[in-house]
Amino acid sequence: MIRRAQLGFCLLAIAVLLAIKFSLDRVLNLNWDEFHYLSKVHAHLRGELTTVWQTFHVRLFGWLPAVSRTEIDQLLTARKALLGLQVGSCALLYATGRALLGRAAALIAVIYTLSLSYVLRHGETFRFDPLLSFCFLAAAWCLVTRPPGAAAGAVAGVAMAVATLISIKSAIFAPTLAVLLLAAGAPTVRPMLRRLAAFGGGFAAALGLLYSLHARGIRSRIDIADVGGTAEKLFGLAPLFPRKVQLLATLRWDAAFWALCAAGTVLALVELARGRERRRALVILAFVLPLATLPVYRNAFGYFYVALAPAASLAIAAVVAKIESRLAGRPVALLLAVVVVSAAPLVQAARFHRLNSGDGIATQRSVLKTIHQVFPRPVPYIDRCGMVASFPKVGPFMTTFVMADYRRAGRPIFEELLRRQRPAFVLHNTPALALQVRPRRIPGKSYRLLRRDFKILRSHYVRHWGPLWVAGKRFRALGDQPVAFDLLVAGTYTVESKRVVELDGRAIAARGTVDLAQGRHRIRCVNPGDDGKDTVTLRWGDHLRRPKRKPPRARIFDSLTFRGAHEPG
Repeated sequence: MIRRAQLGFCLLAIAVLLAIKFSLDRVLNLNWDEFHYLSKVHAHLRGELTTVWQTFHVRLFGWLPAVSRTEIDQLLTARKALLGLQVGSCALLYATGRALLGRAAALIAVIYTLSLSYVLRHGETFRFDPLLSFCFLAAAWCLVTRPPGAAAGAVAGVAMAVATLISIKSAIFAPTLAVLLLAAGAPTVRPMLRRLAAFGGGFAAALGLLYSLHARGIRSRIDIADVGGTAEKLFGLAPLFPRKVQLLATLRWDAAFWALCAAGTVLALVELARGRERRRALVILAFVLPLATLPVYRNAFGYFYVALAPAASLAIAAVVAKIESRLAGRPVALLLAVVVVSAAPLVQAARFHRLNSGDGIATQRSVLKTIHQVFPRPVPYIDRCGMVASFPKVGPFMTTFVMADYRRAGRPIFEELLRRQRPAFVLHNTPALALQVRPRRIPGKSYRLLRRDFKILRSHYVRHWGPLWVAGKRFRALGDQPVAFDLLVAGTYTVESKRVVELDGRAIAARGTVDLAQGRHRIRCVNPGDDGKDTVTLRWGDHLRRPKRKPPRARIFDSLTFRGAHEPG
């Protein structure tokens, strides 16, 4: 009866946590990575995907654009699918933990995984990490719980081949898999070697087959030099603990998780030193190994913990198993201990929900709705991440990682991009594209464009609505003397003026339209006002729609942490 009560309470806690996650997934701010990830799906469907590198997810989620016409609803659907995958990850974690440490301990590992702050924040975000976590847990389950034969090794190899195609980040699990295959894989050498060979064969065969299938119809291929360069920048060039702010935030908020994880690691080391349960101790230590990437991995942002937390939680399960063994003869005390250990993360998750359950998507929905109203058909555009995923994006993905390379190269790129791809608008969803301010006042040097690029954008786009800037030119004091100007974005323009304007020798009535080619043009007012000067705007499009509703005042993107992150846990 006591045992059933323990398991029942743990299952109830897991159900509550999943309900909390389902509620949060509908309101948590959609991150720029999620839009970027979705934009790759749309690019592939348009036949415009230019790289095989870290784009395998387009094969898995190519159905998303069919569920809705709006990017917001597509991403929310993706989050629901990833919540289902999270349930699968929890099942794999439970099965692995149960085989090693027992039911209650395994369930509590699931509870602590689901309640970790960054898992609550990013556990179902549409990016690499939830997929990598599932693939790794599937491989680990095969290696830990299945008989030490070739079949389990081959399936594990296939799972990790999929993870490798999804992201280079899967490399963080290599040491763990090595331990599971070699040191903790089998009781004798022959089955260990058989499983190792099966893993390698399954990995190579699946990687080759899936890569060749994925590469069909994509013009570019994986550049090994690019892969090596990316790995070096991610793991080799950053200072120690490059994301201290994010690490300190979870250490404060999730103190119980990390304290129990540390205690479980110490217990495993003690067991290994004493020669007790050597295989189990090695497996637990292997699952903690990915945490060793935190001091060196450049992108150890909050979402990175989604891949780390499930494995690390097995160390927590080891502590619970130890408590169970000590209180085996005292069932009531054991029940109380299980309830206390399980309730603590549940209370913290409820607090997280209270602080972070506001609608963080309203601004994003408003901005995208407006853009689709202004531009009923897809047009090229410039932004941070491909937020208007169904439109073709122009320019780089503006992360600190990419922008560092861009500034290091020191070569302006936007003049040529404007000439060649003619982006119709700029969406200000990153500090780099704050065209209304002077370059020096843009917050955060890590996002700033080169001065030449910023001037090009600022001189070729005019504000249309809130964060939306459209191609155009503004002349604030235009008189009857011709003024020469360069135009990079060819197209139809509406002339916004109070009087007749002469453009390249042709009279254009106020609110008239004109087709302008790239190159040099001349403009003047035919009959300027009393002061001899007028304000004239050339705005891209044929009387482009101007939204009447006020633009949202909130930021489009929240930070990668969470509300309450900098408060004591």
